[in-house]
Amino acid sequence: MTPLKAIRRHCLWCANDQAHEVNLCASARCLLHPYRFGRMPDMPDPSPLGAIRGKCLDCVGGSFQDVTTCTTASCTLHAFRLGKNPSYGEKKRTRAKALTRHPA
Repeated sequence: MTPLKAIRRHCLWCANDQAHEVNLCASARCLLHPYRFGRMPDMPDPSPLGAIRGKCLDCVGGSFQDVTTCTTASCTLHAFRLGKNPSYGEKKRTRAKALTRHPA
């Protein structure tokens, strides 16, 4: 699952699986709000992973330690709670950083 799909599923859960309610969502202060349709907005700030991390921090009361020890695995955001995509391996992450530092 991608971070955007996880956000979409979380928003559907929040709206009792009513897509129409997700469309009408007025919670503009929610960090996930710009991504609620499961796609990138025109001006992404923060990134989807950053938004998930912020939402998780808000959920546990602002303690990063509590986010790292979260046991709510049924939450669609759980795998992304640390601001990293678990399906994007460390090798790929290191290579991507190297490419951005030294473009060919």
